[in-house]
Amino acid sequence: MKLYKFRDKYPIISRDAYIQDGVKITGDVEIEAGASVWYNATLRGDVCKITLKKNCNVQELTSIHGDPTFDVVIGENTTIGHNCIIHGAKIGNNCVIGMGSTLLNGAVVPDNCLVGAGSLITQGAEFEEGMLIVGRPAKAIRSISEEDAKYIKKNGEIYAALAQEYLDNNY
Repeated sequence: MKLYKFRDKYPIISRDAYIQDGVKITGDVEIEAGASVWYNATLRGDVCKITLKKNCNVQELTSIHGDPTFDVVIGENTTIGHNCIIHGAKIGNNCVIGMGSTLLNGAVVPDNCLVGAGSLITQGAEFEEGMLIVGRPAKAIRSISEEDAKYIKKNGEIYAALAQEYLDNNY
């Protein structure tokens, strides 16, 4: 992990967060307890604030950035899949953003949503809570099912436990 001060801002990372090797974090970034950031992700808070809420996880090769008028917030118990681009978007609690998805400035994914792998959420797009969102450009196609809700919950639990195991074993 490499932390960089930018202007007068230095990342604030909870002692109970897990940050894996190769991660680069710059500037105005706050990472809460239980959150995890995995190999080679980049969080660049040089022109915006980036907040990772409790127990969220950001997986390998994800890039997070924004614009001066578009901060990034990733909610509690939310999973950001491998190789995503999150740029100036707000993501609620208990969501899964599928691998390879892109979320652009001003996009809002509210609580309890599942975004399919490879989806493109365009600038300013907003959705209702509890939706399955897929496509390029992404559209809400239905409410999440009971199985979807279980998957979202289980995914967050798996990553929280995995991060804790890494912390406990000093990896």
